Amino acid sequence: MEIRLQIPVMKFLLTTLLLLAITLSLPVFGDDLSDGFEAAQKGDYKTALKLWKPLAEQGAANAQVALGAIYGSAGNDKEAVKWYRLAAEQGDAKAQAVLAYMYGEGDGISEDNKQAVKWYQLAAYIQAKRRSWCYVDEGGGSKKMISKLLSGFD
Repeated sequence: MEIRLQIPVMKFLLTTLLLLAITLSLPVFGDDLSDGFEAAQKGDYKTALKLWKPLAEQGAANAQVALGAIYGSAGNDKEAVKWYRLAAEQGDAKAQAVLAYMYGEGDGISEDNKQAVKWYQLAAYIQAKRRSWCYVDEGGGSKKMISKLLSGFD
């Protein structure tokens, strides 16, 4: 038996997970990002947007992802796609995964499975590359194998 979540439930879960992921990187962007997150948690999205938009316009990928999450949860998928794409193009794996989902579902953008696959692959590659530092070569050559595997993507 296959269980499928309804789109509003998926959007809520996705928004919650993204906002949680953003908090893990708050020290990088300082007070405005963290103040915006606190405002969003309290339901004060107007303040969150006011704090995050200048950061996002300056190229802060985490702020762009945050704006994408807010616009997406408000049902403005076209604006969400805009911000997710900006962050995704900077290599933000969270944004790439969400953008892939939006292409796959046709949320705010024309459904395009080729683009969905492309963005999912980029997100997976970035996550794999970021985590490759944790492999330790204990004589079995695992580090060499991982480096060789990842070099095919560069």
